[in-house]
Amino acid sequence: MQTRWTLEALNIGDEEIVSGTNENSSWWNKNSTPLRRSVATDADTSQTVPFHKRAVSLKYLENLIHNQTRKILQSDDNCELLSNVCFAEALEQVSSPGSNVVSTFKVRVVTDQDHRLFVFDQPKVACGFQKRCLISEILSLQPALPHITVVEVTGPKSFYAEVDASVKDLLSDCQLRMPLNMHKLAAEVVIPLTTVEEQVVELGVDGAKALVDHLGKSHTLTVLSPVVLHDIHGTRTFIDKGMAVHGCLSESGHVRRSYWNRGNNRAEVWKTTTADHGRDQWSADPVAAGLAEEEGFLTVAKILERAPSGIAVVLRRGVSYAEILPKRLKVTDFISHNWAGTSKDLLEALRAAQVQNAWICTLAVCQHSIPNLCEAFDTSPFYQVLDQLRYCGRVVMVLDEAATPLTRIWCVFEVWVSIALHIPFQMFLASGELNFLSKGIEACRARDKIVNLDMANASCSVPDDKVMILRVINGSEGGREAVAWQVKKQLSLGAVVVLNCLVADTSSYVFSLPFVYCFVEKWLDRTLYHDNQQHWQCRALSTTLVTLSGMYHLRHWLVFVRASGPVTMFNVIWNALSIGSRDARLFTGISLLELLCVLLLAPIMHQWHGRKASHLIHHMFCDDASLSYCVLLTVYWALKTLPWVVCFVWGRLLKKKTDWQEFMPAAPRIGILLAISSIVVMCWQQYINKGVHNAFCRKEVRDLTHLSFEDEELVLLHIFIIGLAAWCCSVSWSFAIHTWRFFRRRRWWVYMSAWTLIITICVALFARMAYKHQIVLMWQQNWHHLEIGCGVWLVGSFIWYRPQVVRYFHWYVEMFLKS
Repeated sequence: MQTRWTLEALNIGDEEIVSGTNENSSWWNKNSTPLRRSVATDADTSQTVPFHKRAVSLKYLENLIHNQTRKILQSDDNCELLSNVCFAEALEQVSSPGSNVVSTFKVRVVTDQDHRLFVFDQPKVACGFQKRCLISEILSLQPALPHITVVEVTGPKSFYAEVDASVKDLLSDCQLRMPLNMHKLAAEVVIPLTTVEEQVVELGVDGAKALVDHLGKSHTLTVLSPVVLHDIHGTRTFIDKGMAVHGCLSESGHVRRSYWNRGNNRAEVWKTTTADHGRDQWSADPVAAGLAEEEGFLTVAKILERAPSGIAVVLRRGVSYAEILPKRLKVTDFISHNWAGTSKDLLEALRAAQVQNAWICTLAVCQHSIPNLCEAFDTSPFYQVLDQLRYCGRVVMVLDEAATPLTRIWCVFEVWVSIALHIPFQMFLASGELNFLSKGIEACRARDKIVNLDMANASCSVPDDKVMILRVINGSEGGREAVAWQVKKQLSLGAVVVLNCLVADTSSYVFSLPFVYCFVEKWLDRTLYHDNQQHWQCRALSTTLVTLSGMYHLRHWLVFVRASGPVTMFNVIWNALSIGSRDARLFTGISLLELLCVLLLAPIMHQWHGRKASHLIHHMFCDDASLSYCVLLTVYWALKTLPWVVCFVWGRLLKKKTDWQEFMPAAPRIGILLAISSIVVMCWQQYINKGVHNAFCRKEVRDLTHLSFEDEELVLLHIFIIGLAAWCCSVSWSFAIHTWRFFRRRRWWVYMSAWTLIITICVALFARMAYKHQIVLMWQQNWHHLEIGCGVWLVGSFIWYRPQVVRYFHWYVEMFLKS
């Protein structure tokens, strides 16, 4: 063991120093030579990594959960700790048989190997064929495995648990499966990996009192100043400043038992270095076999109580897991989660969220000596990291179906900080992002929990932390209601945004329906037949296209209603309108007025006689417009455009992020804006100039889709047709993307069949046009309106998605240069 002996480390006399020797001191060997050990003063000079640079990439997190845990804890490929029950004895009934509660029993369980369980763990019980039939579990042919709750751990192979009456008689010859979680990962894996120095000393009464006098007052017992301790064998051991009391060793201890079973080779697990972490200890103190640390915090009272019979105290100093990684990564995603959640679900949720550099408290905060977090919230590591993310990051909350992170006070605090600092906030399950339209049983249960969320009962392992956090939150603007709204906003405001999108798209569809129907029919007549007649095939095809478009919009409404059921849908929308922001109520009201307005416009627009498309065109552009129709159309245009313009200007003047930006997906498309604006002007011109027809009314209606740009009197009509073409391009692209995603998620043969059908239809249409000698004629026709409309749609899409376009462009350029 490389140890340096220094006189300067302690202000004591020479008679208390035994120098010139370099033996290992042992609390277990009574005949060992009394020595004073001075360790690792270099750690004070090592540079501390800032909290906002203690991020972990998914690659290192996967390595920790799968590889490192398998080496230390012998977990299986499914990230579970397995142990077999060899004896189970029911001791007493916990709940009375006459109560409404399911009868539970206290059971003593003995396993044939180390169970590695903590108090409050809930391992799954696999009985009989269930513990061997992996295929039926994968195929979900068996029900979910029952759980038991550990209430007391009496040894590495024995514990007491509370079980249901249905499980009590099945415990014998069962297998226990404990999913790996952060409690296990921090205690059993992270702490051994990140150890810089470890000392084991057996103290009597005098040594215990001397140690207690030099400890801090927080729940983490840290040595505040150097001290020399005399153990029960007379050996003097030097304890440096910063060493933290982790626990005490005993034969019944079960914490880190696989680590202690390595004996003197424990230091091989440590991943710290001298250069980066100031490590000077390269061999572990000798410890007798069969010992491990006891569960729970070792308090001052417990040290003094057990000192008369001797207590083997374990002291450590170390760093965070992020500090032993080869790269210092800047945080991009702050992860808020519950330590009791499984590590496998955490990893799946982070993958679904496409997390880059994650800040996870277990891996970013030193687990050897947790800093005092209840003094001031703005000095806590959580706040310091979130303060760095206000302009370039987000908060990702990982939930389970019971939304348990929202019952933890520190998770509530992280939500509150994201509100105060205006940081984007998202919630994810292992199956994907949780929003109003998330599918699956787990998403539905989590959604119901959040809708009825009450944060008044949020818990914390340290009571002082809870007092500090609640004092800060209650004293801030909005208080607990603001925190609850930040969480519910992902569902409630998300539902309102989806509702606004559906209303906006539906109103645009209803408004454009007659024009699109007539334009498609006239375009087919002009393209396929080149005459002035109306053919039933064109009418049938245009009717089919319009029907498919209507079904596409109707499907979105069905998905919206069926996402959580009518009751949950009403609850989330009511939450958004009752406790939400002013912007939510404003845009919801505007959307409903917009839908009402277009429903009133539809009967007026559809009042044309005859079955020919030309009749509708003449009715809209050539007949005299009434004042009510012009006013109603103007109101619809104002509802469609003015709120967005006003909010944009207002946001630019205030330079403050508001909730109106959440509704940007419901903003009108550029094509429909051009179409509505031009037709409003044309209708007012018709109303003012009654009896005077525009230039289009003096032309053939068959030229509608191929108007020449030479006539300056038709500028508004050109703008209208170009806007309608741009809107059709946008809807067609959305329809194509949704269709592709729909078939992409199906089986491969369904996906290939869909592509085969599409290619067959295109080839058949091309062959038909080639047989009729229509390809050359169509190529020679005037397609300027459709071309310009596609260009308008592309430019508008680029402006809308410019951040994503620029990011992907930089990524492709970087990949090209690397290759």
